Amino acid sequence: MVRHVYALALVSGLAFLASGCALFAPRFCIVGWSPNEPRLADPSGLRVWIRFSGKANRDSVEQAFSFTKDGGAVYGDFAWEGDVLNFLPAETFEKNRGYEVVLSASAEDEKGVSLDEDFHFSFSTKAEDDRPTIVSVMPAEGAALTDLYASVVMTFSEAVDRASLYAAFSLSPSLRGRYDWSAGDSVCAFVPLEPYSWQTEYSLTLQNGLSDLSGNSIAKPYKSRFTVGTDTSPPSVLRLSNSLNGVEGGIVLAPSLPSDAGSVFCEGWESTWGLALVFSESVEREGLESRIRLEPAWGYTIDDRAALGSSFILKPQERFARDTLYSIAILKGIKDAQGNASAVESVYKFRVNGAATASPVIARLRFRNNPASLPGEASYDEKRCDHRDDYSAITIGSLQFVVGTQVETYADLYFSLAAGASINLFSLMNEFSIEATNACASFFIKKMQSSGFADPQPDGIPGTTCVRAIMDLQNASDSGIVTFKIGDGLVDSAGNPIAGAWRLSLLK
Repeated sequence: MVRHVYALALVSGLAFLASGCALFAPRFCIVGWSPNEPRLADPSGLRVWIRFSGKANRDSVEQAFSFTKDGGAVYGDFAWEGDVLNFLPAETFEKNRGYEVVLSASAEDEKGVSLDEDFHFSFSTKAEDDRPTIVSVMPAEGAALTDLYASVVMTFSEAVDRASLYAAFSLSPSLRGRYDWSAGDSVCAFVPLEPYSWQTEYSLTLQNGLSDLSGNSIAKPYKSRFTVGTDTSPPSVLRLSNSLNGVEGGIVLAPSLPSDAGSVFCEGWESTWGLALVFSESVEREGLESRIRLEPAWGYTIDDRAALGSSFILKPQERFARDTLYSIAILKGIKDAQGNASAVESVYKFRVNGAATASPVIARLRFRNNPASLPGEASYDEKRCDHRDDYSAITIGSLQFVVGTQVETYADLYFSLAAGASINLFSLMNEFSIEATNACASFFIKKMQSSGFADPQPDGIPGTTCVRAIMDLQNASDSGIVTFKIGDGLVDSAGNPIAGAWRLSLLK
């Protein structure tokens, strides 16, 4: 009689023969079984059977019987041959497995006599039963890394099953990576395909499902921790100073902290200077611009394009505006090489009013009203260049300038300039003009001259530079207004622009 049963899972143990069962004893016991060897490397043709000392109560024996594979229950059928129970598993026997047969003491013979104790025997289809061991794991427990792409290298006592390692290995926080195998699969390196996070602790685990090629697993899970980053100090701004031609200068700005009651700022800043930003350690170049705020806005580039650096030059794309107070804020969040972010915001202020940054100012105009006069004779109309001389008289008489005739004369313009600067004659030629209403006179500017003057020489007015505008003047008999103009595009030799368009209107 054959019936289908489900064998219960039990823990594997040692095979043994029930003790105390003699050949003619009235007791019910087991007198033989198969397989009776602990290791069977080749499971083909394997049979599982148990021989009893007498006629068994087949129902009670089948209910007391269980068969497991690696601790998991196995389905199967029973076939009896006299006093021998054959178990026919529903699946074929496999290599690298551990099997166990258990018959509980509840099994009885036909007279109701039960076994004295549980009976069990086990066998293995593995080539060997030694568990693999973990020889080493790098990074070691508690290590601190400075390499954002450091491999995790695992060395084992023997070759391990690759699939079991993939399932057993975990890293938290997780990151993408590949597995490189060597030394006959006894060494495996997990190679990150993305960087670790700075100042982060990682947890590494190898679960006990990790097994060798015979299916033997490690005795217990392996766990370790390591950190990425050895520096926990955030960077800070050491100083902010001026720069000249891409080189740090010696003017250091004092910071104005948010807690400061007053405003601290530097006077005498030049419009052509850049800014040198120096940190306590190397910081990331990427994203630095997003941590810098300039008010009013000012165009610049950062000329150091290295990925990391401790100093950077903010190179101007435009001049700072004269007589303007600028504020530059260095915001929090600038990261050093190990990802520590600056934690303090610093603010610096400076006023653009340096001696070399002054705008050109027209201090005086002297118009030669008598070109034929001899040296020593009064031959100038001298006008200060402010509202006090607007609409005052200018002498363009018919005696000195015959009506309808072109006469060469000139106007001397006296400028107050920035330290070390001179007038850009080309710029002045483009921006200087003379207009007359009612066609009262016509002016034809021929040349701008800053040296080598013909007599009479310009007056030496302290703190000024003279430029002579040589022109032809054609007089008319009508009256009108003569206006001298300089446009707002005028710049000196240092590039300092005039503060605004200038004009002086005089009555003829």
